[in-house]
Amino acid sequence: MPEHDKTKNRIARYILCAAFLLLCCGVPAAGVLGYLMGFQVFSSENRTMAARPRIESLEDVFSFPAEFETWLSDHLFFKSTFVKAKTGTELALFDELQSSSVILGSEEPWLFYQRDDDGLSLETYKRIIPFSETELSEAAKAIDDMRISLEELGVDEFILYIAPDKETIYGERYMPGYIKRADRESSTVQLIRYIEENYPDVHVVYPVEHMLSSEGRFEGVETLYYKSDTHWNQVGALVGMEALMEEVAELYDTTYTFKDTEFFDAGRAEGDLQKLALLPESFDRVEYGYLRSPQFALTGTTVSAATGETVIYEGNSLDPDSLPIYLYFCGDSFKNTSLAYIMEANKSSVVADRHYLNFDDVRQRQPDVFVYEIAERYLHELPEIEGYNTEPMPWA
Repeated sequence: MPEHDKTKNRIARYILCAAFLLLCCGVPAAGVLGYLMGFQVFSSENRTMAARPRIESLEDVFSFPAEFETWLSDHLFFKSTFVKAKTGTELALFDELQSSSVILGSEEPWLFYQRDDDGLSLETYKRIIPFSETELSEAAKAIDDMRISLEELGVDEFILYIAPDKETIYGERYMPGYIKRADRESSTVQLIRYIEENYPDVHVVYPVEHMLSSEGRFEGVETLYYKSDTHWNQVGALVGMEALMEEVAELYDTTYTFKDTEFFDAGRAEGDLQKLALLPESFDRVEYGYLRSPQFALTGTTVSAATGETVIYEGNSLDPDSLPIYLYFCGDSFKNTSLAYIMEANKSSVVADRHYLNFDDVRQRQPDVFVYEIAERYLHELPEIEGYNTEPMPWA
């Protein structure tokens, strides 16, 4: 080989080695510098990262290598950036998403949830997990037992408010074609019918029909749920709340109508499914703002005595036509975009987290109506109700 070719090969090897060393040393150095300067350098995945493993006993010695590997993987500098680049490339080249938690819908940026350790959204949509008679009996009885316990505390009315899964509203249109749905009654309808037949004192609101009929009702609003998030958006929350307040008003032989509300595109934000799958900005969800201010005053916030962690919100309506009701709303994350509507519609309201249900707080406040909101994908968990027949969920 000519001498000049040997020299060129030697230089190429040096450059390759230098690039490799720069990658090995430069990325950690940049990560440390970025961390010290306050930049986000660790993973932004929407989940709890692995804790640093410790060796405190002989058994820990054997489990340490695998636990350390998991911890290191979760805490690599700029992991989110690299994974986002990888997923973006896969989508661009192959139109595929490799994720055990998130399904890519038939149209981007539609995403759906598929993990079975946080509710059963996909299974509920596919209708492959009908309730057995025993499960129906246990779930319905747990709810009615809670109603009775609340009645003993002085609560007049109890409502089970089921927030429809995003799949229920949009699955038939945007689920990928390989996901099939069984031709049978849904488990949600099963449970509602069982409660109506056996526990008539439990009022149930499941606003699916109201939501389907509200499609296209608001100018400039494309959907009632976020495309890259599991939840309904500000508009979907209003539509769901209309159905709930109609039921509350009927119990007191009156009516209530929300003031005319128009919405505008208020910008973009990351959706929870987008974060979970580490997808790029093209999947950001649309946030809607109100063209009028909701008519309520937030009068206070307290920390739940049961957990020392979760916040309870208190408010009064400023709408002279509000329902003369003191309503206690206990719900999951679907409550967050509903809070303003709850407080506008009722003379007085409390909004708390259902995972930290505190009966002592209910006893002290003496509300007229108690609403227990639960997302549809969690209905199979109803026999065990945190804060009622089990301990409140510990704060992670």
